[in-house]
Amino acid sequence: MTISAVSQVVTRTAFSFWNDRIAPVFDVARNLWIVESTERGIIGQTERHFSSDDAQERALRLATLQVEQMICGAITRGSCVL
Repeated sequence: MTISAVSQVVTRTAFSFWNDRIAPVFDVARNLWIVESTERGIIGQTERHFSSDDAQERALRLATLQVEQMICGAITRGSCVL
């Protein structure tokens, strides 16, 4: 979570998608739609891509992008323990 100049809490939520839908399994999806929002609504959106299938690299990428919430169909047990 970040604080903007006007003291609004900004939340980053990532939507893992595949074929223009929420990905059935996060581990195989290569695309993310990241939405930045405040209590007043959406303030920004961007698309990002994973270049690796490695679970640790994906987790690091999400952390680097400051994602706080992830929306997807499922996460395999191996990726979940990270």
